[in-house]
Amino acid sequence: MKLQQQDSHRRQHPLARAGEVILFWIPVLVPLVLLAQLGTLGLKPALENARAIAADERELDERQLVSDQQHQHLLDSIEAQHCLIYRGRSERRLHARTLAARSATEPGPTPAAKR
Repeated sequence: MKLQQQDSHRRQHPLARAGEVILFWIPVLVPLVLLAQLGTLGLKPALENARAIAADERELDERQLVSDQQHQHLLDSIEAQHCLIYRGRSERRLHARTLAARSATEPGPTPAAKR
């Protein structure tokens, strides 16, 4: 009788034994699952997406650089408008262009007839 009681204490529950087996094989199964995913081209779409994102990032950086340069140019123009010397030169330049455009459109003196 005592022998049967000792045997029943030594036997494990079937679920406990299954848990031990699963825990034993997890370090082997995880890398196999990852290799299977790589083998079925699981990484290729991710790499293509990363390349596309990198190209978009470069394009966005270029656009930001152009935008920053335009912003700086506009700031410089605004600052120059506050300078009296710059405004005077700009008005003279505009006046000179207007005179040149008028003289180009007005008919000039007719050439003298040949004698």
